[in-house]
Amino acid sequence: MAVSKLDVEINGEIYFLNEAPDESSAIVTTKTEELLGALGTLFDDLNHTGTFIQSHFSNDVAKLCDKSALTVANFKKTLTSVLTNLQYTSEYLFNHDGQIALETLSAISKLAGDMEKAALELGEEFDKLNIKQAADFWKKMQSHCRRMSESEVTGQVEKAMKHPEEKRLKVWTSRVFKTKAIEFYADWVALNSVCETYVEYIKDTQYLYRYITRQNLKKLAQTFLSDLCSEQKELTYKEFDGSERFR
Repeated sequence: MAVSKLDVEINGEIYFLNEAPDESSAIVTTKTEELLGALGTLFDDLNHTGTFIQSHFSNDVAKLCDKSALTVANFKKTLTSVLTNLQYTSEYLFNHDGQIALETLSAISKLAGDMEKAALELGEEFDKLNIKQAADFWKKMQSHCRRMSESEVTGQVEKAMKHPEEKRLKVWTSRVFKTKAIEFYADWVALNSVCETYVEYIKDTQYLYRYITRQNLKKLAQTFLSDLCSEQKELTYKEFDGSERFR
């Protein structure tokens, strides 16, 4: 596969459809900083909330903070699968497997929609408890996930699949398509970076973690993962299929 088919220059930097944009790249950094701005103030809220929990044993606040941490952890698991499958998508497109690419992108968009719903729910719950910075963080996460779920990339692939292979190839190699695809990819990389930062911070926040029990984690995990189970299985199948196909 010619490199010229896969690469695209965006604001002076070169990106490739079959490689995740680096976390330090400009396109990812911009998206990450937008979310991290909200995350910094969230950490202040969590420290304050942890002290409040310890002093007043607020069960509702404790459960919500547990749920927030668990949701990020589940996001992280989903992101690992998504980032792997996005790498395979370009291979599908350029090896005449556009339908598999479309199915993969559709499943990924559905996952983003499920993540948006989870973020919306947390934002509303933190609002009710008047924990403003935490609510703002989850609202930004919701907006980010909504943008991923509504990405134009899936629609462009679906539209191109109605045309002959020669015309499809022109779409895949066009600057417009490659730029949108890299933007979509970068959204997922940025979200992954933010989730990693969140998880690392929470590990050091002793106030909150002393209230997270194995029983609560198991119950919350079953609730959250039930909506994502079918999509995860589908992506896992495609990941296996892709790894076998391109060995």
